[in-house]
Amino acid sequence: MSNRDFNLMQRAFAEAAKSDWLFTAPNPLVGAIALCDGHVVAYGHHQQFGQAHAEEMALQDCPQADELYVTLEPCSSTGGAKKRAACVELIRKSNVKRVVIGATDPDPRHAGRAVELLRQQGIEVELLNCDEQFAAQNLAFLSHLTRKVPFTLVKWASTADGFIASSGGKSKWISNAESRAEVHQLRSASQAIAVAKGTVVTDNPSLTARDVEHNVLDTKVLIGCASAVDNDFKILRDEMQRLWFDSDACSPSWSTDADTFHQQADLVEIWEQLSKQYHLNRILVEGGPRFIHSLIHLGLVHAIVKYEAPLLFGGGMPAIAADGFDSPQQAMRLEHELRRGHDGDLRRAWLIT
Repeated sequence: MSNRDFNLMQRAFAEAAKSDWLFTAPNPLVGAIALCDGHVVAYGHHQQFGQAHAEEMALQDCPQADELYVTLEPCSSTGGAKKRAACVELIRKSNVKRVVIGATDPDPRHAGRAVELLRQQGIEVELLNCDEQFAAQNLAFLSHLTRKVPFTLVKWASTADGFIASSGGKSKWISNAESRAEVHQLRSASQAIAVAKGTVVTDNPSLTARDVEHNVLDTKVLIGCASAVDNDFKILRDEMQRLWFDSDACSPSWSTDADTFHQQADLVEIWEQLSKQYHLNRILVEGGPRFIHSLIHLGLVHAIVKYEAPLLFGGGMPAIAADGFDSPQQAMRLEHELRRGHDGDLRRAWLIT
């Protein structure tokens, strides 16, 4: 590895670090640098799930680029749940003559494939073996790689003493406007929002992403809700796909082509179905407390996102409602924290490992 290659790759890793797993997972954090005649002409990083990949971002405004540094082997897969063209095809159609790769794709189904395809095209490819550095930056991506269910984030807003609603059942608004704006960004970076009956009946939510620039949200996953819904509910007021899982097999009068009904099953089976049949890779769960507990208990939750407001309720509804662990030693460990202030609120996000 030459000093030049090492230094430019470190700049690519620094570019990747401009995003975080909260908005990209289960996709990896990837950075890219495009050069022309030895000079850096563009940078790119994967900013949000569903948006441009790092290579695409770096090359889109620089058709003259002839060299590309990228922290991860470019994606080569097509079809299925893919929402963007394979980056290897983008590079093959570009002016790039040399590609320097930090780490080989850790997915054994694709490892080395892009390298082979690019070399077959006559493009020089250099591997720098930065796999450990890539792994340290991509715990969320690597931990999810072998799972058969969507990457699932659970989100709630609570007071400083841990309540998501007052003793009278009121929750609007615990978090402030800045926090709520980021929640809409989280929604827009998720293919689906999942809720259970209690949340639908109590809050009558729309479950949409508003005031966002990019949006991949197109599905609502509704557990045990169908029998409690009528024409007045906000979740019916758009054309998003609605997947209903209910113990009562029904076909209500308000149903349209946007509604698909399934007999409610074990949550593990539902989550596997959401991945296999509906090609959902990322789901945001927004309640309720017992539903969240069930998902965590079954090992279906990969991340927790908490918006904490500087309020004290002194009682009310907890974020998770069920029997807890007997001791601190048995508790679930939350790691890889991301923390951000929102005008007095505090957002904390953790991976469950």
